[in-house]
Amino acid sequence: DSTVKPPPLPLGELRPADFRYRALFDGVLDTLVNHLPSRHGDFAYDYGDSPGYATDVLLAAHQTESANEVLQRERKLLEWPRPRDFDEISFGARAFFAALDQPETFPSDQAEAALRRYMLLSGTFAMADRYYMDWVDWFTGGGGYEYGPTVIGAQIAQSQLRFARAFPKQRVGWLIDPAAVGRALVDAAGREVWDDSLHIYRARPKSDEVWLLPNAMMILALLQTHALSGDASYLERAEAVAAGLAPLWDEARGAYFASSAQTGPDGYLSLSTNSYAALAFHRLAAATGKQPYDERAKSILDFIQRDLYGDGILYHHVYRGHRATGDIWCSGCNWRVLSILREMAGS
Repeated sequence: DSTVKPPPLPLGELRPADFRYRALFDGVLDTLVNHLPSRHGDFAYDYGDSPGYATDVLLAAHQTESANEVLQRERKLLEWPRPRDFDEISFGARAFFAALDQPETFPSDQAEAALRRYMLLSGTFAMADRYYMDWVDWFTGGGGYEYGPTVIGAQIAQSQLRFARAFPKQRVGWLIDPAAVGRALVDAAGREVWDDSLHIYRARPKSDEVWLLPNAMMILALLQTHALSGDASYLERAEAVAAGLAPLWDEARGAYFASSAQTGPDGYLSLSTNSYAALAFHRLAAATGKQPYDERAKSILDFIQRDLYGDGILYHHVYRGHRATGDIWCSGCNWRVLSILREMAGS
C-alpha cells in the first residue's frame, strides 16, 4: 500500500539534538522520506542527482529498503549506459560508495562491481578526451544540463580519487589507474582553464564569466588529490581558489552569487552552487584547521536555512531579493544538503 509511511527515522543517529540546523534537517528529511513521490528508486523532481546523496542518508537512517531500490536502479543504468544517462550514473556512483561504508545493508561485491564499471566508463572517456572533458561536454550536452567540461571533469575526478582511496593501488581492467586518472583530470583543468590572475577555474576555455559551481567542485577535487598524493601544491591551489571566489560573495546574505554576471542587489544565489561551496569550505577547514573556512561554510548554511527553507523543503534560489516558491525546487539539491549536514554533524 503506497499510502503506508515507513517507520520513523532514528534522527538522533543522523544529527545531535542540539544541531545548529536541526529544524531544516528534520523538516526536509520528513518531506523527502514521507512525501516525495518515487518509483523503483527513481525520485520525482530531480535532475539525476538524487541517487548518491539519498542513498548516503537513507542507509545512515536504516531505510535499507528504499536505499536498495536506488542501488538496484543505478546498477541497471550502469549495465547499459547511454549518453543521456551519464550525468545520473556519475552522481549515482556516490550511492555505491555509501553502500561500501555500510556493507551490512548491501552486498559489497555488487557495490564494488558497479563502481568498477563506472570507473572503466568514465576513465575511458577521460583518457579519450585528453583529461579535459570538452568532447564529453559536447556529446552529453554538458552532462545533461550545460554544466561545462570543468564541472564534468571535477565530478569524475572525485569518484576516481575516492575509488583509489577505497581500493589502493588497484587498476580497473588493465587500462584504468583511478589515482592517475583523477590526478590527470585535476591537472588538465589547471592547464586548460586556470586563471592565475584571478585564482579561479573557468567553466570552459575562453569563458569570461566566473562561475561558483566549477570552482567549488574543483576545490573538492583538489582536496581529494592532496589527501591521496600528499602533494601540498593541491592544498595551496584549493586555498587560492577559495580566495579567488571573493568577488562573488554577497556580504548581506552571507552566501555566494552563482556567477560574476549575476551579482548585486538583484543578483542570483542558488541552492545548488552554494551547497557545493558549503561542503568545499567545510572540507577546507578540516584539511587546514583554519577556523575562517568553517565560519564561511556555516554562513552559507545559515543563508540556506534562513532564506531558502520553507514548507518542509529547500527552494532553488533567491533572485532579485525574493525566494523561489511553488514548484521551483529539486529533490536532488535537498538530498545533497542533508548529506552535507550529516557529514558536518559527524565531524
